[in-house]
Amino acid sequence: MRNPVMLLMACLLVGCVAGPPYANTRTQDAATLVGTDKSEGAGMPVLIDTIDGATAQNPPFYLTPGSHHLSLHIENPRMNEEGLSGGRADEQQMEMDVFVAANGSYRLTGFVADSGSFYVVQLIDVASGSVCSQSRSRIVASGYKPPPE
Repeated sequence: MRNPVMLLMACLLVGCVAGPPYANTRTQDAATLVGTDKSEGAGMPVLIDTIDGATAQNPPFYLTPGSHHLSLHIENPRMNEEGLSGGRADEQQMEMDVFVAANGSYRLTGFVADSGSFYVVQLIDVASGSVCSQSRSRIVASGYKPPPE
């Protein structure tokens, strides 16, 4: 027979780590996800479609501390048949699991890596500038040409 106290403790600990689902409610300990870094040379836009399965609308997004699942939409305006800015952009969906701390402030940044083979999205801690988590996805679009050096 299993120890019911240990089983209860295990369930409580799992619940604390995962955190409640996303509700975009600003609470006393909520972490803030401000969206994509839009500064010059910051990379490509990464849009958040859903957080924990719930539709994400206008940033900032308020998250309870713990783990969350993001569904992302990546659009690379440099990707078209001619390899130039403008024109038709290639788009791709991507999934990412993140962990946020209480009262933390985060942003997403995206870029192309490995000679145009992968999209990389990073969750950045705004206060320290450090990468908290990263996700890679093979580019499925065939028209990418890296920008000239």
